Amino acid sequence: MSGLSRLRREDDDPFGRARTLALAMACASAAVLVLAAVLVNGGPMAASVLRVVEGAEAAGAYVTVWVIADAVIRRIRLFGYHRRAAVLDVLRWAVAGLGTIGLLNTNGYLNFGFIVLIAWLIALVAIIVEFYRLSRLSCLS
Repeated sequence: MSGLSRLRREDDDPFGRARTLALAMACASAAVLVLAAVLVNGGPMAASVLRVVEGAEAAGAYVTVWVIADAVIRRIRLFGYHRRAAVLDVLRWAVAGLGTIGLLNTNGYLNFGFIVLIAWLIALVAIIVEFYRLSRLSCLS
């Protein structure tokens, strides 16, 4: 989150919005951990509530990755790094799309087995590696 703060140029900057969303998701993740500890032996109703809350947390995490990637894409496009922006755009679609399919798969709405999880993990590692590669650009330092 400190990196997003350093990249912020003005008050209504995409990096400022990304930082706010990342901070909110960190708090939401902590709340879900506490809720999971409280509801661990709560019966079927508690399990249903926990499943809905975990799904909302996962959706929020995908939105956070999307917003962070969007801020980086906007900045690097301004400096002419169109190929790298396109790669990052594809990776954010892969992380969000495969994560959503994986969430549906985990909840029993789809039956793709572990292939979606493996593909999502590969996409997640790839976007992290791409973020690190892009951090060396002068427009992001």
